[in-house]
Amino acid sequence: MTPSRFTTARVAMGMNQGQLASALGITVRQVNRYENGQSAIPYPVVIALDHLAHCSRPPPKPEQDHANG
Repeated sequence: MTPSRFTTARVAMGMNQGQLASALGITVRQVNRYENGQSAIPYPVVIALDHLAHCSRPPPKPEQDHANG
């Protein structure tokens, strides 16, 4: 995962660096290092980020029956 994709994922979830750090169990400084490309993003962090991204999305809205709706 690239630093820009890491940042994009965080922003898409509506989290700041502190919130993401807390959710991942890492420090804000480490999140900053990942986003600035100063540290490689380890695979377990990528998997955890993907899990958070999928869990933070709201469920899809049910389709309305336009004939009865």
